[in-house]
Amino acid sequence: MVNKLIWKSALILFSFISLVIFPGFSEKDEIVVIANKRNFIIIGDTQRIGFWESLYWDYWSEHNKEKTKLLFKEIAREEPDFILHLGDLTRDGGNDTAWNEFDEDYQFVKEKGIPVFPVFGNHEYFGNEETLLINWNKRFPQIKGRKWYSLDYDELGIIMFNSNFDELNENDKAEQLKWYAEKLHEMETDNRIKKIIVAGHHPPFTNSKIVNPNLDVAKYYVEPFEKTKKGILFFSGHCHSYEKFVRSGKYFIVSGGGGGPRQKLNTNKLTRKFDDKFNGPVTRFFHFCKLSVNQDSIYLDVVGLDKGNHFIIKDNFRFKK
Repeated sequence: MVNKLIWKSALILFSFISLVIFPGFSEKDEIVVIANKRNFIIIGDTQRIGFWESLYWDYWSEHNKEKTKLLFKEIAREEPDFILHLGDLTRDGGNDTAWNEFDEDYQFVKEKGIPVFPVFGNHEYFGNEETLLINWNKRFPQIKGRKWYSLDYDELGIIMFNSNFDELNENDKAEQLKWYAEKLHEMETDNRIKKIIVAGHHPPFTNSKIVNPNLDVAKYYVEPFEKTKKGILFFSGHCHSYEKFVRSGKYFIVSGGGGGPRQKLNTNKLTRKFDDKFNGPVTRFFHFCKLSVNQDSIYLDVVGLDKGNHFIIKDNFRFKK
């Protein structure tokens, strides 16, 4: 009897330590989101321009906070079930002032009580990490401190991973990759899950003239995703534009048009690295994506802001369940 009590106490202690050290690896890493409106929004790179970015861009021509507010105001009007944010919420995650700017920009969403499920962008790691985590956990308590997690939404499995590999220690990188492979397999074999969506900050493919495609994302996260039958969409940001790539019958969407200083793309078909299926200009529109679900189909609308500050659908496509 004593031995059983000792063994049970040890198990409880180990479970507690695991949750403290590895909060993203608990059995309850999946967050169930109720589908009321049967649609949600994807947006990325809503940070205001900071000092370092002002070295690459003209500060005033790409000081886009009013555009970001318009995007969030339109999202609030839509009243989606939630927002999936692709990272770079702020210009400096370790700065309280930058988080206050974020609060100001997304106040319309907050007033409607629309939950936000973000991934970490590289700007989140600028500055003091303790300040980052305090602000992050304060605004997104539903994530419960996890650095990666998954969502269960209306027969969709959504995997949210942390692509800031330089900010993760070797153990974290190995644990996340193991979790990712297991989560893909779990969703692939779950008859209740019809389709799989993956989201991270750094793009595996981009023709940006400012940022590079992330080779580790392409190797360790895209390759397993391409092998799935249910995988349909792989979202990323970091490139402040809109791009659409298709590989193995799956769509890779770069959606970084949330207001961060826009980046020029190489649109020359002879010299660009990847075949962008969206025929757009070098500098593209501010935007968000709206994913809608019905009984037999999934629709994605790319909602852009035109020069007159009107919202129009710039691109759209459909998947059968």
